[in-house]
Amino acid sequence: MEQAVEEKGKLILRFFQHKTAGISTDEVEWILVKYNKEEKCDPCPCVILLPMTHFKEKYEGLILQADVFSTAADVERTKPLPESPRLIVLGDVLTATNWMLSIEGQVVVGPHQNIVAGMAALFSCYYVFNLVYQEEVSSTLEFIQRCFIGINPTSGTKMTKWISPRSGKDHEKRNNSVSLHVSALLKR
Repeated sequence: MEQAVEEKGKLILRFFQHKTAGISTDEVEWILVKYNKEEKCDPCPCVILLPMTHFKEKYEGLILQADVFSTAADVERTKPLPESPRLIVLGDVLTATNWMLSIEGQVVVGPHQNIVAGMAALFSCYYVFNLVYQEEVSSTLEFIQRCFIGINPTSGTKMTKWISPRSGKDHEKRNNSVSLHVSALLKR
């Protein structure tokens, strides 16, 4: 996954940096400015946060923040951890180097270094434990699956709902098809 994030990440960053993308928002600008300003900023969080912003999904649906010096016990005691998998970054989302992983309200891995490995561990949970993507970040997870991991089934998806790019309304999954919003971004 690290090589895919490095290669395709450059394309994604370039895509969102161009005003012609037609999707420039304050959040996208904030991510890009902070990424360009930070010296030690890993591109992985940016490459995940930019599509999330494009899909109008909140990063808290996938990534939680904790204090840099937090232990697993601290996080479990101070944060309400959801049932679905979450990557817990220690520090700022864009500059953190350490991470933990929570599933079913408990920290099960970490702290470890290398955010790309953390994203790979997070994504792997959905396949290892045969979990359905949670609605709040299903488009981003579908994008990661198809863009970075290379899992491209001809039909089927782990999404239960998708948001129409035209109307902005929620729709139930139909015919096990890929979200049009995800397909459009992948093509662009």
